[in-house]
Parts: sequence; C-alpha cells; structure tokens
Amino acid sequence: MRQIREILQLTAAGWSLRHIGRTLGLDHVTVGDVLKRARAAGLGWPLSADWSDAALEAHLYPGNQGRPRVRPEPDWPQVHRELQRKGVTLEVLWAEYRVEHPDGYSYTTFCERYRRFRDTLEVVYRQTYRPGEYAFVDYAGVTLPIYDPATGAVAFRAALFVMTLGYSNFTYAEWQADQSLASWVQGHVRALAYFQGVPRIWVPDNLKAGVTRADRYDPDVNPTYAECADHYGAVILPTRVRAPRDKAKVEKHVQWVETGLYAPVRDAHFTHLAEANTDLRPRLQALNGAPFQKLPGSRQGEWATHERAALLPLPAQAYEYAEWHRLKVPKDYHVELGRTWYSVPYGLVNQTVDARQTAAVVEIFHRGDRVASHRRGQPGQRVTDVLHMPPHHRTYAQGWTPEQLRTEAEAIGPHTTALVEAILHRLRVPEQAYRQCVGILQLRHRYSRTVLEAAAQRALQAETFRVRHVRAYCDHLVANAPTARSVPSHANVRGPTYYQTSAPAAGADHGETPSHPEKEDSPSC
Repeated sequence: MRQIREILQLTAAGWSLRHIGRTLGLDHVTVGDVLKRARAAGLGWPLSADWSDAALEAHLYPGNQGRPRVRPEPDWPQVHRELQRKGVTLEVLWAEYRVEHPDGYSYTTFCERYRRFRDTLEVVYRQTYRPGEYAFVDYAGVTLPIYDPATGAVAFRAALFVMTLGYSNFTYAEWQADQSLASWVQGHVRALAYFQGVPRIWVPDNLKAGVTRADRYDPDVNPTYAECADHYGAVILPTRVRAPRDKAKVEKHVQWVETGLYAPVRDAHFTHLAEANTDLRPRLQALNGAPFQKLPGSRQGEWATHERAALLPLPAQAYEYAEWHRLKVPKDYHVELGRTWYSVPYGLVNQTVDARQTAAVVEIFHRGDRVASHRRGQPGQRVTDVLHMPPHHRTYAQGWTPEQLRTEAEAIGPHTTALVEAILHRLRVPEQAYRQCVGILQLRHRYSRTVLEAAAQRALQAETFRVRHVRAYCDHLVANAPTARSVPSHANVRGPTYYQTSAPAAGADHGETPSHPEKEDSPSC
C-alpha cells in the first residue's frame, strides 16, 4: 500500500482516522488496520531511511496473512461496449458491478483498470492543430422545448448548434429551430462572425443537411453548403462514418456546452427561440473565458492572442443563403420551385438545369452557364421572360397588331389580304376583329395556300367573314378537287387504247353492235 508512509506521518501529527481516510481516499477502517499492523511490527514515525515503500508493505503484509486480495475482474470488453451507449458512464457501470460483486474493486481502481484495458485496444494518433486551420461542427444531443405562449404546449424542440476552433478551443453555440439545411448554413455564417474570421478547414459530421452522400475518400457535399464554404474561401472535410475521434474536439466541447449551457436551463420555460439565445450568450462568454483546468490561460485568451490573427478575413458581404435544385425542363419551358414556375429558354426543353434560389432571386444554370434570372415569385405564380418563348408563343403573348395581320395575310395571297382588311374595317371592337383574323390565318397550317386563297375569294363573294364559313369552303374545295391517277409504265400494261378500233365497224350507223376485236381475232375452237 503506497499510503502507509502518509498514514504514519499524519497519525504522528495528531490526525484522526476519519480525517486521514478522507484525505487519502481510504476507509477509516483500512487506516486503523494499517496502524494496528505498524504497532505490531514496532514501527512509527519517523521511519528509518532504509525503509522503501515496497519493503514497508512487504513487512506489514507478509504473504498470505489476512484475507486474500483477489478481486472479481469485470468483463472489460463488455464495459467498453456499454460505454458507447448514450448516458452510460463508468460510475453507472461500477455501481452495477458492485451490486453483483460487493467485494469488488473500488471506483478509483475500477476506472484505472478500465483505462489500462482501453489503452491496449489500438494506437491513437493525437492530432495537434495550428492556429486558424481547423473548425469542428456538430449538433449537441440535447434539445430544448420552446413553448407556445398561447396554449402553453411545446411548439417545437430547439437544437443546439456547436462550432469549435481546433487550436484555441474557442466555441460558438446557439439554439436553432431545427436541423435543416437553412439552419445549418446560417449557423456557420453567425459562428464565423463571432470568430471574426474564417478557419480554412471545416470538419462536420455526416448529417444529411451538409453531406448528401457519405464516403471516406470522396463524399458529396450539399451544393448550398459547398457554395457557402467557397464564398468564405474554406474547404469541407467531413468525418468518416461512425468515427467520433475524427472530431473528438467538438465531441468534447458538445459535452462541455451541454453541461454549461443546457443543464442550467433544462427546466426553463422559453416561449421564443430568441429568448433562449439571449439567455445563452452571457453563459457562453463565461464558458469561453473560464481558465483551463490543466493549462494556463483560457479559450478566449488563446483565440485573442494566437488564433484570431491567423484566421482568414471575412468577406465584405456575408453569405446569402441559397438553395440548389436539379430540375428537368418540361414542354412548357417553365421549371417549378416551391409551387412557382419560372421560364427558361425554350430550346432547353427536356434538358436538365440547376436552379439557385435565394430570398429575392432565382437563377437557372445549364452546364455552369446562367441561362435565366428572375425575381422570386409568389406560390401559384408563373414568372415568364418573353425572350424565352418560341416566336409564335411570343407573338400570341404580346398580341397582334393590324400591321402584323396584313403582313401574314400578304404572304398567303391577295384574296386573303382583302378578307383580313374587310374584317378589320367591318368589326368595331379591335380584339374581336383580331381574333377572327388570327383564326383565318391559322388555317394555313391545315390547308394549302391555294385552297385558302380560293376559300377567301368565295367568302368575299358571299360577304361572309366567319371563320367557320371559311373553313367549310376549304373543306369543300379539298373534297371536290380532281384527282389524277398515275398508271405505272410496264410492258404488261395495255393502256386505254387497247380496246379501241382504228375505224367504226360496219353497220354502226344502223345501230348494229360491232363485233369485239378479241372475238374476231380469237381462233375457233
């Protein structure tokens, strides 16, 4: 026992058994047993310099005297597995061990022996970080209820966002309404403003808001999150899946902020998220300013002295949150974003485009080139740029003019032009006249120009200007048009003159039936 020398010294100083036990972490019965053995051996304080700790213990506890000191050994692999579960600590596992083995190890020995076992599992590379290099990001495992002021029921549970600088351990934290992409990215923006600079490498966990596909070597980062990092000149290096040591710094600080920021308000009754964050800020500042336990200084002191100057400068404008969507252009050349439709050039129909949406603007890109830009519309609205429309849609959308109608009619013929002029002068309501003219002009897509010209001539003669009458004239002309049948040229085709004679047969003038040439030439049977 290493405390034998201290027990003898404190006893000589007049300390009681209980006082010595509390000081050395021993039971007072154990202290009394040591003194009893020392008196039996004739030892007291001060001891001779010849007595080493090992010799002293061997002299007071010679061999097998007293009860055996063998203790039941815990199942250390099982203890290690249980510690990976949330809320399980060594103290909990030791209490369960002592229930099963009342004569087992003390809590101190239990923890020490577990640490020895853990150190044999694997070799761990302990990283060191340079100022301004790394920042670690994560959500804490706790949530804070925010209550509805009207009903008193829980409106939602706020999540605790944490970002920690690698070198100084300077930490930013805030309560967020959820763990969505918008909350995640905007939390980064506010954290960088709090740090007054930008760390070069961001190390997040593989949450869906930040990483769309986890991979140890080539992960896919959400486009909005990647754009945010690019705006600040940083890069994103997600951790490996189920590898908490990759971000042990923030894991430790998550526990630190849970204890310092969540525990004091776990039973508080906040009705607004801003109220919870207002309560959090002074305590966060106090935690950053608290002195280190084993090192001189504090997190805030290390940040102010070494890390702030090493951070990248903040850009002139903070990142404006934008969402990216990959969309396929439908036949009406309008892509949908949040029940609002935005036009793209009609030549991109059936192509895939990338849409970037901010609070005010929607931009659409095709293969990296911006092809459209619109002000953000309201749900249910169609936002259209006339230049994105095909020519005939553009003409329809912009409306017809008399000059345009005359030009279209002149391309068909003079009778169609005269019919359009007559309609324009006959009808006093321009919109009605324009619609009838367009209806007649559209017939050129169904009938030939010759047919439409002839139908227009008949309509002028009949002084009718209805579109359905002109269409009926077109149908009549098409139905009664003569059709010429072409006969192929071939040696076996006799032609229409084969059955005709060169001169009338005898008796034809008297009504006699001429004999058939084939019958005259055919041999008799």
